[in-house]
Amino acid sequence: MNLWSSFSSSSVKEWESKIKKDLKVSSIEDLNWKTSYGSINPIAKTNSQLSIQKTSKLNEICWRFDNENCSNNEILNHLSNGVNSINVNSQKFKESLFKNVMNDIIYNNIIIDYSLNEYDLAQWTDWINSNNLKGTLRIDPFSCIFKNSYKENLDYNINLIKLAHKTIDKNSFKCLYLDGSIYGDLLYDSDVELAHITAQLNEIIECYNSASIQVPDKLVIKVSLSADFMQEAAKIRALKAVVFQILKVHNLNLELQIECDYKETLLSPVNKEINLLRITTAFIVAIISKVNSIELKDSMCIHEGDYWKKILTNIPLILLEESLLNINEDVISGAHLFEQICSKMAQKSWEYFQSIEKMGGFLNYSSKGKLTEIIEKQQNKKLNYIKNNNHKIVGFNCFNENNEDLNFGIEPKLPFSLKDFA
Repeated sequence: MNLWSSFSSSSVKEWESKIKKDLKVSSIEDLNWKTSYGSINPIAKTNSQLSIQKTSKLNEICWRFDNENCSNNEILNHLSNGVNSINVNSQKFKESLFKNVMNDIIYNNIIIDYSLNEYDLAQWTDWINSNNLKGTLRIDPFSCIFKNSYKENLDYNINLIKLAHKTIDKNSFKCLYLDGSIYGDLLYDSDVELAHITAQLNEIIECYNSASIQVPDKLVIKVSLSADFMQEAAKIRALKAVVFQILKVHNLNLELQIECDYKETLLSPVNKEINLLRITTAFIVAIISKVNSIELKDSMCIHEGDYWKKILTNIPLILLEESLLNINEDVISGAHLFEQICSKMAQKSWEYFQSIEKMGGFLNYSSKGKLTEIIEKQQNKKLNYIKNNNHKIVGFNCFNENNEDLNFGIEPKLPFSLKDFA
């Protein structure tokens, strides 16, 4: 039985006439969205879809531990709140850190950078080798890219990677790691953000090849999300497409794992409770986009104290356990508007990536000052959009009774945060 047989079909022209009449617009083009990666027609039918490989469901809810909160007590508290993964960031190994921690049933992700030495690395690899653990040891060679002595630190990081891969017995802990989350706060346009992540990935692979380091079977990329549902979901999908294209060029077949956190610069310092809705929206995007992990951290809490850390942890827990979002099916694949945004974003970011490659690759691009230049342009664009309400942030520059108290006259540091103007 065809339920639609009782209805007469309408042509595209008839639909367009109906839309123009109901919305009182002279042209369908008046409805198009203007983006940095092209004009998006919200009523157009799209037959093309990005080709992406199958990726995993969300497995890890992580908490980040760094200089401010890395202690045994903090780890135990967050594990009791429900996280199943710990991200230990640039910390020296201490046996006491894991007292009463059942590391064998959680994910243990150890992030190493140029601030640690070879002895520190050896202590972590010894711990990994001597215990039945799951997780990753992560070293992004370009974690130093915004430091004055980044070339020396880059060489140092490469040597750490080479040493780590020689000394780690567990291949499952080896990964090629790229922390692209910084670009989420530095760069405003999603296509520009993706282009720089792609360029950095290509440069990292080149660094591995130059140093005769075997590329591991796992690729971990960290990105930041905002509450812009359609754009951020499209960004994750476009990221997968361009990453798999890079891997194809290098003849690599790697397992891609994506980790997401929230763009802290877009957390409002006023009407903070609305930030919970922003973070929830971003985590919904992460789950339906089939990322591997979500990273939580102290600075994402709307207030201080253990209670608010638990509230933050409950957001992804409830989404996973009660929303039925974490399923095998790709629930957004084939949606015409979504696929149109994905395709145009991926194409534009790929073109930008190619322009970076024509300058000699990411490292030369950065050393010529082009990275600093684009960051300044993107930060100015972001600031103007927020000041002029082109980018509306509910509770901050929109539906804020104290909107006049915002001080946009100051000269913020880069990357600026909304809290700089409150």
